[in-house]
Amino acid sequence: GLLCSAFGLIVGIPSLFFYNVFVGSISRLVHNLEVTTEDFFMLLKDSEIEQKTPASTKSKKPTRTVFAEDEFFEPKSDE
Repeated sequence: GLLCSAFGLIVGIPSLFFYNVFVGSISRLVHNLEVTTEDFFMLLKDSEIEQKTPASTKSKKPTRTVFAEDEFFEPKSDE
């Protein structure tokens, strides 16, 4: 009985140590990915703001050109 407890602790304590090391490294990796992603989105947002034209040069009526040639998105006819 006492040997099982001793061997269990010999296996369990290093396993717990390495588990905490791996969880900590994964947590740091996730944090770095979140920070990098947030910086990237802020960069995209800033570049989008810089590329916008002033309101006076925009046309009054919006045009939709994304699906202009697609048959599925043809305007409905008044019948």
